[in-house]
Amino acid sequence: MTDTVHIAVLGSLRVRGRQSAPDLRGQAAELLGLLAVERAQGGNGNRDRLAGLLWPDIGQTEARRRLAVALFRLRKALGPLEFILQISPDTATLRDVTLDAEAFEAEVAGADLPRLDAILETYQGDLLESFSAEWLNAPRARWRAACLAALPRLVSQLETAGDADQALAWARRWQALEPMDDAACAAQMRLLWRAKRYGEAGRCFDTFARALRQDLNAEPDAELRQLARAIARENEAASRSDSAGVLVGRAAERADLLRGLDDGAPPSVVLLVGDPGMGKTSLLDEIADAARWRGMAVARAQASEVGGAAAGAPLSDALVHALTPAVRERLSRSVGKAAWQVILDSMPQLAPPSTAGRMARPASLPMVFRTLLLELAKTQPTVVLLDDAHWADPACCELLAQANELMQELPLRIVLSARQAESARNMPLWEALKKLDAGGHLKRIRLGPLTEQNTRQLAEALVPGLPREEALAIHQQSGGNPLVARALFAARLGNRAALAGLADVYVSRLANLSADARQALERAALFSREITLDEWTAAWDAPAGVPLAELLSSGLVIQTDTGYALQHDLLRAHIIDALSLEQRAAVHNRIARALTERHAPPAEIAAHCEQAGLWAQACAQLRAAADEAIRLSAVANATAFAMRVEQAITRGKLGEREKLHARHLRLRLAQSRAWSDDAQAEAVSLTRDALGLQDWETAIWAMRAQFRVLGLVGRFDELRALGDEAVRVADMSGDGRAAVAALNEVAQLVSNYQLDTAHALALTVEAERRARALQGGGAASAALRADVLLSRVAMYFKIAEPVKAVATLREIDTLREQYPGLPMNDLAYLGARGYAAQAEEDFELSLACHRQRAAQAALRGDGPQQIVALQNAGNVALVVGQMGDAAMFYSELVRLAFERNDARAMIFRCGLADALLEADDVEGAAEALNPVRAWLDQEPRTGVQAFVSLVSLSTLYSAQGQYAESLAFLGRVLALDRAKGSLTYMPQLMFARVAIEAGLSDEARVVFEQARPQVDLSHTATDVVYFHWVDWVLTRQPLALARARDTLFRMGYRLKRREYRRDAVLNRHIGREIAAAWDGLALPGRETRAFAGWDVPATRPAREAERVRVVCTVDDGALDAEIARTGGKTTLRQHRLQRIALEANLCSAAATYEELAELLGVTPRTIERDVQALSARGATLFTRRGTA
Repeated sequence: MTDTVHIAVLGSLRVRGRQSAPDLRGQAAELLGLLAVERAQGGNGNRDRLAGLLWPDIGQTEARRRLAVALFRLRKALGPLEFILQISPDTATLRDVTLDAEAFEAEVAGADLPRLDAILETYQGDLLESFSAEWLNAPRARWRAACLAALPRLVSQLETAGDADQALAWARRWQALEPMDDAACAAQMRLLWRAKRYGEAGRCFDTFARALRQDLNAEPDAELRQLARAIARENEAASRSDSAGVLVGRAAERADLLRGLDDGAPPSVVLLVGDPGMGKTSLLDEIADAARWRGMAVARAQASEVGGAAAGAPLSDALVHALTPAVRERLSRSVGKAAWQVILDSMPQLAPPSTAGRMARPASLPMVFRTLLLELAKTQPTVVLLDDAHWADPACCELLAQANELMQELPLRIVLSARQAESARNMPLWEALKKLDAGGHLKRIRLGPLTEQNTRQLAEALVPGLPREEALAIHQQSGGNPLVARALFAARLGNRAALAGLADVYVSRLANLSADARQALERAALFSREITLDEWTAAWDAPAGVPLAELLSSGLVIQTDTGYALQHDLLRAHIIDALSLEQRAAVHNRIARALTERHAPPAEIAAHCEQAGLWAQACAQLRAAADEAIRLSAVANATAFAMRVEQAITRGKLGEREKLHARHLRLRLAQSRAWSDDAQAEAVSLTRDALGLQDWETAIWAMRAQFRVLGLVGRFDELRALGDEAVRVADMSGDGRAAVAALNEVAQLVSNYQLDTAHALALTVEAERRARALQGGGAASAALRADVLLSRVAMYFKIAEPVKAVATLREIDTLREQYPGLPMNDLAYLGARGYAAQAEEDFELSLACHRQRAAQAALRGDGPQQIVALQNAGNVALVVGQMGDAAMFYSELVRLAFERNDARAMIFRCGLADALLEADDVEGAAEALNPVRAWLDQEPRTGVQAFVSLVSLSTLYSAQGQYAESLAFLGRVLALDRAKGSLTYMPQLMFARVAIEAGLSDEARVVFEQARPQVDLSHTATDVVYFHWVDWVLTRQPLALARARDTLFRMGYRLKRREYRRDAVLNRHIGREIAAAWDGLALPGRETRAFAGWDVPATRPAREAERVRVVCTVDDGALDAEIARTGGKTTLRQHRLQRIALEANLCSAAATYEELAELLGVTPRTIERDVQALSARGATLFTRRGTA
């Protein structure tokens, strides 16, 4: 199915396919923009006209030549989306695309709400606003005028419909597009006036008037000035009567924060620092409101002091609040069903589990956060507000450390509020802030105390007429703390006696509460976060329930969007300080029980258990929290939980079993990082001690932890013995699942490292038998069977038994159909599916499977799986000629190798360079190989990495025409071969090829003849193509060239997708060399035909403009004669049929049976029979009758 590509030209140029979005720059971007505008204006893509628009100052011949080069580079830059280019000798147009400009102009003039809103949303700026070419002036004015004509109508209709927020947003966009338009300014001012936002309305007028004076030396018209005066009068009256919600003394900080929301502001993380009560939360309220007025999504949450929140808090909470059901639906479509399910598994707060009994497959939390922020900010500018960030957990801090990279890419802003001292004690946060600060990406805004004048302003607003000396006394009592000052002023309204401090305010208000309300408030305070009524009731065991009405009317408790919270942290601290240690412990005990009953996150339950002195329960909950953190790849969180387990064991003087579990947890952490010799020794010791305590589960885990190292170091007898022991212990404990898992794991290691596939297969047979025999059967048994069968699939592929592998995969598919949502190793399944598709030569499916596996592994933070998947995807992309895709996969491999310090980094760089060289990007290949050259020069290198590196550098220098350097590297390759006692023929063939170019023909012939006996010419592979090509270059014998071309064509016949068939030939450097040489041969058996382009429907004749000239090789001379001698007349005809059909395909054309029959001098019925015979042998032909 053809992928429809969307191209946006209103604003910056944006290209998006179903699975890819190319990064176009420079001339390629401008050319694609021109083709898109040409289509939107109804042009025919005449190449003379296009060349004249792009290069108006040079001659037509040179302009057309430049256009041809530019089209080639654009095709290369588009990569997998290059099919949208339809190029003929006379025209260049786009196909299979949708254009925002086409839809905009067709609908905007006659549309009304709600369609008008959606149409104008596509106008993201002037046509191709980043380009300044002269040819853009007229079309740019055309679309701009259409937009400006529709904007007043939209603003008016939205205002009439009562949607003032949207009306204001569009009025602002109207003025941004036309800054000197009085009507746009007036529309904004009226909307702000009606929303009682008088100050913003006045600033809107002042900004407009100043711009008019500076740019046009003019004044606003009389009507606009009159409107401004009316707003100013009403603002003054409102200011006199407004006595609530005043934010004073923070104007500069507020303005600074608001500037950070604007597009032009340099992206930095903003850190709002201040003591409790200084107004940090109030300023975040202001920012949240301002962001919403600007049409931004707001993701906001507050961190909790108790340290019991789920991993990722408060960022996880902020994202949950920002992702409304509509946004979640949109994101699930954007990232795909499988990736969205991984996100739900990682953040179950977003939705309940979709399938009962399915096994969750969570991802790395920082990766999930990154994905969600990327997707959210792509659809809507987003601001993240994290209050009390000094309590943020390590997973949240890890994402914050990467915040600048995210904000550079997307319309995303992040604002934190924190206390200075507590921030310094939170080391993950402190390290993240230091990293941002060192890079110049952190902006600090410190909130100091109010001045005397600020306090007087607050007094005037809250207590009009208060004597100056009383306001000064309150300023001194509050120390300039706004929260304390407000409380004192509020008390002043009820009692004119001045108060000594904020504690007295709370004392007096608390004293008025009933005993039940006071106790309920104590429980709320010790929750240390917002709570739901259900949680509060569970922690409060009075029969009458929580006295909610009394607490709300007191003002000490406020209702939030998600529950209830205390008025301020200062109140919470005051309540807790008033409780004895025994009282606190009792309340924490009750809260822990309530949370346990409600299956709250174990980290939160553990925090209350610790406060209550319930050390054994705390250990159990902390281990559960660590398990969850390890599953989410939040290793820093898990480490912190493990340290708290150790502390709980010490403080609670717990026994040996708890200490054993702590050791188990430490080893699991070691396994998630790097498994050392010390860890292996501890696993042996843990096994012994667990067996002694009859803790079978821990013992089996510790045994399995040793398996991999024993396999890696080749101690296979020990591996098998330990595997048998793990199975024996599992049988003794009645844990059949553990026995199956142990058998399967040993089988994998024996296959991968001992290479004893027969024994490995026997182990999988026993594992499958046990899985089938498990009590209860059902999905659990099926999942174990599926994982065992997956291991068997990998083994069959390893021993070149693809038929058995595919048959085993079908067994797995049957299980998946019987048990939807089967909790199996889905990454391994995708890999097996990719291998199977490749074995069946369905390269499109293979590439899709490897892509999906890489994407899901990345989301889960599973680097090893991601690397394997990307390697497979890169190899398949090279086979099918998708060099852009291959380069992309290898670029990602290079990045991963750098991040993980992977030893294969140089091999991945060589793969990237090879893909770039295939695409003739010599400069890019040189850049990729610069570190490889430096690595080789550091010290003498041997082994596979050295071999591959030297070969790639030789290829690069040959492509640069530096043949002496190329031969020097190949000499080192041959020396490595000789050192291991054998010679590899491909480096010999390469040496011969380069030696010819260097003028060393005699040396070339000697080396070529040394390689000849090693090449199996019966194979259809790239090395055989290369052998025949070098033979041609040496001898100039047409038969050698014909064999090189024929072998390359036979590689193409295997591909079932016509685009891959074409690209596998033409997108290889050697394919282009062979084509050029073939065109230069004088062959009598060539005939030129005009076949229909392969996209022309077969239901009608092709028009003249839809036909493509194809040079058909009816008889290639020597090779055809050889085939006739060895295979006979029918074999020769079928060989010629395949060749001509592919020659047409290489030109994106297809011949009819009648056209093929006329060329070969037979009837269409004979062609039909030949096509059927070839199809029966697995050969695919693309003709006008379709694919046979």
